[in-house]
Amino acid sequence: MDAPPSVLIVEANEDHSFLIEEKFKSAFPEAEVRTTRTLRQALRYLPKRNWDLIILNSELPDGKGTDFLNQLSEKQPFAAVAILTEDPGREMVGQSHHHGAVEFLTKDRQTLESFVDRVKRLVAASRRLTSLLREGQGPETGPFFRDPLTNVYTRAYFNDCLRREVSRANQYGQEFSLLIVDVDHFRKINRCEGPSAGNQCLKKLAAVLIQSVRAGDLVARFGHDAFVILLPQCREPNAVRTASRVLEQVKKIVGKVHFTVSIGAVHYEGLKRVPRPEEVVSHAEEALTRAKRRHGNHYIMAA
Repeated sequence: MDAPPSVLIVEANEDHSFLIEEKFKSAFPEAEVRTTRTLRQALRYLPKRNWDLIILNSELPDGKGTDFLNQLSEKQPFAAVAILTEDPGREMVGQSHHHGAVEFLTKDRQTLESFVDRVKRLVAASRRLTSLLREGQGPETGPFFRDPLTNVYTRAYFNDCLRREVSRANQYGQEFSLLIVDVDHFRKINRCEGPSAGNQCLKKLAAVLIQSVRAGDLVARFGHDAFVILLPQCREPNAVRTASRVLEQVKKIVGKVHFTVSIGAVHYEGLKRVPRPEEVVSHAEEALTRAKRRHGNHYIMAA
């Protein structure tokens, strides 16, 4: 049986923090709950354990909740976070990339009524990430969530991040873009030059992809010869520029084997809600297929 969850509450208003703690304990009676009033106090509590969930006010006496999110990302990058705010849309625009689940909750009665269900989802997300992290540990698998060959994130980790991005887009209309990058004629490279040459192509492509995106974007191994790029808060024109930049940078790769890539891209902003994140991936895959039909070295945006 799972151990009781742990939660750190960062809220200056004593009445509000008491109400939040009461709501949380109604869902998890055996939970470990710690309450602080400032970000400075919260930072002292962080090293004491790995927290399943951190609930914090967006405005605190010594700073903003999103500022704490930046520091949390360095110390506990996979902790789930709930930020209480008057304006979720405004807060999300400036947030940093945090590997754990993040949800922005409005301070109203309706949110409090649904608070238990929301924190249950966040705790479940936190523990799902922890489970994946444990599975990814070991001398053969390398660092957390990392593909051992290219050192980008694994597809399992990407799937979890995509689930959160789709949920955020559906709920708040926060747009994002997704690119699938596939090496053209990879089987021929392996057959003619050998698997070692193919692996070198993948390593060099992974490095190019990391250099071609923003600090908060995610690059992951998607298949044997394919990668996926998740671009949070990315408008369609910016996704197009990213795809073009990748094609140009791949042309500059120096090595024994010259190769090109094809890219299928999709932009999503939650206007036509998808019930499953896999549907977003399917649209990008369809676009990738159309790019391949142009004999490679092309990108196609899904309609």
